[in-house]
Amino acid sequence: PMLEYFKRRNVVDSVQKNDKNEGIPGTHVFGKMNTKDEWKKRGEYYFENARGQRRKGCLRLAAKCFDKASDMKRRDRTLAFLSFADIEEQDVTTLKRRAKQGTIQKHRLCSIAAQLLECEGIEFLNKGAFCLLNSGEHESARSAKMFELYADLCYERGIKGHDKMTSSPHEKYYSYAAKLFEKSSSSLATSLVEKNGFILGAFRNYFQSN
Repeated sequence: PMLEYFKRRNVVDSVQKNDKNEGIPGTHVFGKMNTKDEWKKRGEYYFENARGQRRKGCLRLAAKCFDKASDMKRRDRTLAFLSFADIEEQDVTTLKRRAKQGTIQKHRLCSIAAQLLECEGIEFLNKGAFCLLNSGEHESARSAKMFELYADLCYERGIKGHDKMTSSPHEKYYSYAAKLFEKSSSSLATSLVEKNGFILGAFRNYFQSN
């Protein structure tokens, strides 16, 4: 009853699921929007506030708003971010088991990684690397390079941890990169030239993480 009241008062818009916004469930967005620009601004508001326990809910709302604004690129990227949030909630064992189920899961993870990288933001680089890494062990080397680049950018821009007890992002991701380079160097399919490059990469990142 209250929802119908809000609708009559023009303070809520209903975004229903249809063929055009596949993957976005029907929901209601409070605040009456009349133009595509207003929908886009509301989507940006939800996206910027997608943190903590509200993250997935805000991302869903942001995707719906971008869809109403006919900004399909932002909508798809937001949905990719939402897919990553779902992946983050799964444990490593579950991810590995699904990755072994066939090419469909691997293709999905690679697709999410590609969409995240298209966002051209530092905050998406490490997320894309995680998706790529979870698509299979053969992606360890590329994931390592992405983690190293993310660490370099964090260091250059002075990005710090959330608190004094949390290690700096660049230290954390240099460590990730080092372990993956080391893992890649032990692969039987790795050539001598690649092996030497991975060993140097591991040494470089171990040095930078300490």
